[in-house]
Amino acid sequence: MEDQLSKLPDSVLIHILSFLPTFDAVYRAGLVSKRLRSLRHSLPSLVFANNHIPSYEGSKYIHEKLSRYINDLLIFQGRHNNLRKCCFHLPYNCPRDYEIDAWIKLALNRKVKELELFIPDNRYCLPRFLFRNEILTSLSVTYAGFTVIKEMNINWKSLKSLSMKHIKNLDDDMLGKILIGCPILELLELNSCTGIKKLDVVSQSLKELVLHECTYVFGRNQHGEILRVSAPSLQVLVISGSNRYDKCILENFSSLVEAQSVKCWPFLFSNCHTLTLDINLKQWELPGLAIMLQNCPKLENLIINMTEKRCIQMNSKSCNIDYQEKNFWMSNPNYVTLNCLLEHIKVVKIIGLQPRKGGELMVEFLQFILKHARVLERLFVDIINVKDDMEDAGKCIFELSVFHMLLSFPRSSESAVIVVNCSKCNNRKGSS
Repeated sequence: MEDQLSKLPDSVLIHILSFLPTFDAVYRAGLVSKRLRSLRHSLPSLVFANNHIPSYEGSKYIHEKLSRYINDLLIFQGRHNNLRKCCFHLPYNCPRDYEIDAWIKLALNRKVKELELFIPDNRYCLPRFLFRNEILTSLSVTYAGFTVIKEMNINWKSLKSLSMKHIKNLDDDMLGKILIGCPILELLELNSCTGIKKLDVVSQSLKELVLHECTYVFGRNQHGEILRVSAPSLQVLVISGSNRYDKCILENFSSLVEAQSVKCWPFLFSNCHTLTLDINLKQWELPGLAIMLQNCPKLENLIINMTEKRCIQMNSKSCNIDYQEKNFWMSNPNYVTLNCLLEHIKVVKIIGLQPRKGGELMVEFLQFILKHARVLERLFVDIINVKDDMEDAGKCIFELSVFHMLLSFPRSSESAVIVVNCSKCNNRKGSS
């Protein structure tokens, strides 16, 4: 094995090492080959995770062992200039603040471009020198304090991706200052953050915005709170989870081409081409789904995921529509004029269809699509393995019945291809 590895170039060996946990790549791979041992300090990525470091159970010296391990690697890594990514996934209440600051500084001195900080202690605040870095292109911060004082100027002129997770008290002024300091930012992710009321993205570079489980007040609903978002150059919008706002107002979204997991608030996506919804379809949610489709007049790709545990609810309270009819779509002739169905929609994908979770309603919706979508090219239906008391034979009957029903429905597009897939047995049935 030694001779075979010795024949490989350094670039290939470093690539092999990059698939191993950092501890194994540095301390264990050298037992296999001396060549690997000589390259252990040339790794392009370092991941410091406590669960990857062997330790004696109950050892009171785990803190010192972790500190020595990180210090040794970062100092030795200083002899090389190829460190691209550094991740700190630290244990709760283990490292001291000044040690974390020193590790971040060592990583930045190595001119690292991607930095990931998972520090499960809200008492720790990011050091000021981190906010003045012109080399970082990607930054992810989880749990750490994100305090920005008024006098501080942020300079992240190379940052293209910023992810903030579980950050408390991230108010509008603080977030605005951060965005001003990121002139070429393309992706902004806010996950389980609190304190946001107005997100005014003046940046012309931001292309993707992700809002997940955000709320204005931590841990409870604040009645009457409105989230306002303005992003003139945004192309992809993802709003998912139980974002606890009564209403979301989207302003100046003329460039949006893709929306995902969006609650059915009354706004218009005039240029949206791709829409992804995580819903467990209910009878009373059908008007909300119809309004969402009406608000996407240029929609080409529709993806409905029915497998998520935390699915959104389509808001139908403002609809003056009778949705008690047996077949909602066929009983409302106004929906036949949906521009996205008649002129633009090409691909419809249903993931996780189940007989007892909106299956019948979804089949009726697909019947409506087949009848009115003039340029439909592909209809894909994925039926998952349902964990209930249905026998295998019953499941197969449901799969076959869905497939034959779809084939029997009239189609407006003669070239439409129908594919029905069963996730359990990977049996795929298709017809054109």
